[in-house]
Amino acid sequence: MNAAASSPVPYERVSPIVLGLPSHRGDDVVIPFTASVAKGDSAQELSKVAVSVEASSMYVTLYQKLVADDPPIPTEILVHRQTTGTFSVAYKDPDGTTHPLGSVTIPAE
Repeated sequence: MNAAASSPVPYERVSPIVLGLPSHRGDDVVIPFTASVAKGDSAQELSKVAVSVEASSMYVTLYQKLVADDPPIPTEILVHRQTTGTFSVAYKDPDGTTHPLGSVTIPAE
């Protein structure tokens, strides 16, 4: 496997991002999403989804890397099962700028 470094993708290269309905799976809550990724460099592919939860806000950043033998990333946001309530979801750019994506309600299981 190729250990290529990942770098964050600016919002303008991944929008629009559409959030799906959250569901519980094992120890996680899964929020599916779709994203249209602009192909700036055909040798780049998405490699991971980073998420942080701060109070009632959730911030998501997609990362890309050079094409490798690693499997493609899932199109899901994973958060810990104990995360419940209604959250504003935003995309966080590498420079810290945020872009609202909508809100999700994660019910208690």
